[in-house]
Amino acid sequence: MTSMSFLTKRVRKPDRDDWAKLKHMVKYLKSMMSLPLILSADGSNNIYTYADAVFAVHPDMKSHNGAGLTLGRGFAISISGGQKLNTSSSTTAEIVCVSDILPMTQWIRLNILAQGLKVN
Repeated sequence: MTSMSFLTKRVRKPDRDDWAKLKHMVKYLKSMMSLPLILSADGSNNIYTYADAVFAVHPDMKSHNGAGLTLGRGFAISISGGQKLNTSSSTTAEIVCVSDILPMTQWIRLNILAQGLKVN
């Protein structure tokens, strides 16, 4: 998703490096088409959210977020996108990433509880 997010921002003026990245991504996706996508819960009733940020990677010096949410096996939700503000350090970029991701995790938790299921 990070590659796709990056490449979709380079549509107007792609360079040779962007084309090489696109070819590499398409080759990777073709090689993965035969693999099954397995999503399942592990029975622990835990929601796991993994998040990471990369500091100042966009031309406007904004950082990039990525996150995935799982209930056991496979990411049920995954997101990737640029941060809306400039940060002064990688630590600050990580904090902004977590603050962007936590509302999604809380919403999923409340949604599962509203369906009458247990969440630890």
